[in-house]
Amino acid sequence: MKNWIQNEINELQKILNDIKHFEEKAPSGTLRIHNKNGKTYYYRQMKDEEGKMIQQYLPLREMNFIRILAQKSYCKKLKTKAERNLKILQQVEADYDIGWMREIYEEQEYQRKKLITPYLKPEEVVLKEWEEEKYEQNIEYPENLRYETEHGELVRSKSEVLIANMLHQKKDILLYKYERPLKLKKKGKEIEIYPDFTILNKETGRILYWEHAGMMDNISYVGNFIRKQNLYIENYLMPGRDVIFTYESSESPFDISCVKKMIHMMIDETE
Repeated sequence: MKNWIQNEINELQKILNDIKHFEEKAPSGTLRIHNKNGKTYYYRQMKDEEGKMIQQYLPLREMNFIRILAQKSYCKKLKTKAERNLKILQQVEADYDIGWMREIYEEQEYQRKKLITPYLKPEEVVLKEWEEEKYEQNIEYPENLRYETEHGELVRSKSEVLIANMLHQKKDILLYKYERPLKLKKKGKEIEIYPDFTILNKETGRILYWEHAGMMDNISYVGNFIRKQNLYIENYLMPGRDVIFTYESSESPFDISCVKKMIHMMIDETE
């Protein structure tokens, strides 16, 4: 949540900064629009030296100037609301205790803890369960598991090696498991799939999934991948939020810069 708040704050600050630069160059006056007999007339309203409101007709050939005045009025309203929302979000960010749920559990005495099922497990419990978990990897096409990662496991493509190695380099924050089974519902029936990577953010306890589509030239492969993506959505695991998708084809090779940005996004959740 705190990451979402910070993103909203950053976006509002950017908008307000853009408005500030626009207003510094914007002409004086406001735009008045008058409709008569099916035609639209534009006027510039402003005060003269004596403070009296006057208006100046603006012909259509000055449409760029008309647009600027319209934008000025829009920015004024936007600025008022943006400043208000920014102030609210900054206060929420200052007051919000990101660790409150875990703290309440930790405050319980040992005997009581054993009786409680926490809504959010302590970090050390999450990490211990993750490290001790044993699972059966996808057994289909074992002959394709021939590329070794820095972590020591075998994966199915050179692109997956790159993803695995770059995740491993961030192991102080991100932990991953390759082809860890995931149970989902398909039209009400439980099925099991194997995401390429299941990623645990050690700081937030959040789990993300990463699917890499490496054969986008293959029509059959693309069809299967689309069905898999739709399956995630059916289970409320949304692309970009819960599941990361990357792609490549013979004409569009794997882009390492995209991997860096995806990993940076995951780490940003903790900052």
